Amino acid sequence: MTTIAKVRAAARKVGASVEWTPGNIRLGQDGILLVQAPEGFRWQEGLHEFVGSCDCDGRDKAGMCSDMLGRMESGVEKCPDPNCEWCHPEE
Repeated sequence: MTTIAKVRAAARKVGASVEWTPGNIRLGQDGILLVQAPEGFRWQEGLHEFVGSCDCDGRDKAGMCSDMLGRMESGVEKCPDPNCEWCHPEE
């Protein structure tokens, strides 16, 4: 299983979403990994999303994924803020 697949599998267990944008060496753009807690929840760290990046050639992708998996280990909790702009955006 690739490292991104491991992050996706861990996210799926808690209902989180994962968006992976590979890097582009020609353009010098780093790869970006975004992991968002399910709506109405946040990660135990108190954050609604984690963002990781790796070099455009992907050399440190495994380290980025390892970091994400470590941060996700604590799981999610219901967001305690009834006025949270993330969970309850203005319409």
